[in-house]
Amino acid sequence: MNENINLIEILKDCPEGTKLYSTIHGECGLFRVDDIQYSYPIKIKTNTSVEYYTKEGKFNKYFNGECLLFPSKENRDWSTFKVPKEEKVSKKEYEFKPFDKVLVRDTDTELWRLDLFSNLEYIDDHYIHICFNCKWNQCIPYEGNEHLFGTNNSPE
Repeated sequence: MNENINLIEILKDCPEGTKLYSTIHGECGLFRVDDIQYSYPIKIKTNTSVEYYTKEGKFNKYFNGECLLFPSKENRDWSTFKVPKEEKVSKKEYEFKPFDKVLVRDTDTELWRLDLFSNLEYIDDHYIHICFNCKWNQCIPYEGNEHLFGTNNSPE
């Protein structure tokens, strides 16, 4: 692994939810790439949390260690990584009230999960659905969409 790697340059144009692999967290998705001024500019989303990595792919608790973030479990070579193209899909907007049952996910390839809606925040030029378990990019009503729970199907 090249010690001079800059994952900010590699990941900055990738859409949120781009699949990645961490030797600590397993399969995960890109959450955000921040400006280089931050110590941990690479943010990934696991099934349960958001975790932080350096521009070299080092985990925040082991910043003196080696790169632990990779394109996939099978591919540990960032030089072969291709930036995925983001799919532009128009999404319906919904109005939610606190404690509404909702189905949530970040990207179209993730499975829908059940959560309770809290509020909507405008962050980095887009809305984020704040729920009791986490923050999400996509949020739809549970009622009428029960059949989507546990799938990655699109709502109609």
